[in-house]
Amino acid sequence: TSAGTTSRMRAIVDKLGGLVLSPSGVDADSGPSDARSRRASGGALPFGAFVRDAVRAAASTVTASFDEYASEAPERKALDERRRKARTLVAKRRKLRRDAQTRAELVAAKPALEIFKLNQAQRREIGLDCDEMHFLPVGDASGWSAALLRYRPEGSVMRKRPIVMVPGCASNGMTFDVDREVSLPRYLTDRGHEVWIIETRGVGYARRWTRPRSDYMDRIGVEDGAIMEVPAMRSVGFGLWDFDTLLNEDLFTSCEYIAEVCKRGNLAGIGHSMGGMLLASLAAIGPKAHEIGHTSSWSITRVVTLASCLECSKESDPKSPASVYARFSALAGHLPRGLTANPSTTTVQLPIAPASVATAEAFSLVLGPPPQSDGDGDGQPPDAAKAFWRNSVSPVTCHPGATNSEYLRRLLLRGFNNVPLSLLLQMATLFTPGGMRSRDPDMGVDDTSVVCAKPGADDDS
Repeated sequence: TSAGTTSRMRAIVDKLGGLVLSPSGVDADSGPSDARSRRASGGALPFGAFVRDAVRAAASTVTASFDEYASEAPERKALDERRRKARTLVAKRRKLRRDAQTRAELVAAKPALEIFKLNQAQRREIGLDCDEMHFLPVGDASGWSAALLRYRPEGSVMRKRPIVMVPGCASNGMTFDVDREVSLPRYLTDRGHEVWIIETRGVGYARRWTRPRSDYMDRIGVEDGAIMEVPAMRSVGFGLWDFDTLLNEDLFTSCEYIAEVCKRGNLAGIGHSMGGMLLASLAAIGPKAHEIGHTSSWSITRVVTLASCLECSKESDPKSPASVYARFSALAGHLPRGLTANPSTTTVQLPIAPASVATAEAFSLVLGPPPQSDGDGDGQPPDAAKAFWRNSVSPVTCHPGATNSEYLRRLLLRGFNNVPLSLLLQMATLFTPGGMRSRDPDMGVDDTSVVCAKPGADDDS
């Protein structure tokens, strides 16, 4: 307590004063009575007496200060608390003013919807086989336009329900369309589905409103001296969003737009990793099929997830070995507190994109370019470089031998983007009992409402 501290400090000062003022320190030719008489008569004090008087005065002043501080402790605490609250209030008001100014600037900077149609040369340049890119502003002040990659069916094939695809954390549309020969969107368009890949904020070709359009377009010379514009990806170094942001803003806005363009609201979804988690959550909390045409224009009525989950803890599967990702996510607890104390204000982006590019370049530098064909087929001993390329595991996920070497290189060079630390910290809750956490305290798994999925009534697969 303050009183106890004061008592201890007083004892220390008294002890120090006693050492200085002890009788052994009195001048041999001058006792205390002589010193008092000299002081009364105005005579000069011996040096020893002068020192003793100075120490007494200092000790008296210090102990008086302790007493005063102890007596004013409650009032001082109340004053400090009022000052703290005042500083907090001032900081909040300043933040509100900055936020209001930022919101006004973003509203003023909001671009119009842009639809960019690609020809064969442009598709070849960007490495994607989509027919169109729709740059859709999300909300009024998000500061972002999502990139919607549209794949349209060709010929007289019977049209079926539209399908939306969402790539995983740190991944972009190349996850589903690394090459036309293995393109999932093209496989589905050949069977009558119109396909849309949703690249949310910070992913792939998504655009910030505060950057000019020219920053997101490359100008490439073609034959006859003509200039061709090609959409460009730009890495993001800072940003503030998480799973909830992507779910409640980017996906809701995108699905509503897709339903409007397709003139059909019963949507199906395919998501990889975090993309599957987003689509499953959207189907759970979003509009339902019976609401189409009444209170909503769309609904996610079917979802296919690829390598997605909502819990990866030892509690959910005690026999399963600890995931590599679980081990890495545990490192989040050892990051500087300034980065993790408040994930909702953490704007740092983890540099996944440059790390991925560096990996691809390192492979090429050491091993040369990947072989055009992975198969040996000539009875010769396996080539070490070819085997290494074939069995290399990317920084995200790739089963050894499952990915063609050239496709792996394309994915490493162009298939990954940076990730906000705020999103990563939220995703790390996957590895805790209870699974994924939402910022919304009302959102979670309710065991009483879990039902088994049932086949749809129609045959429009």
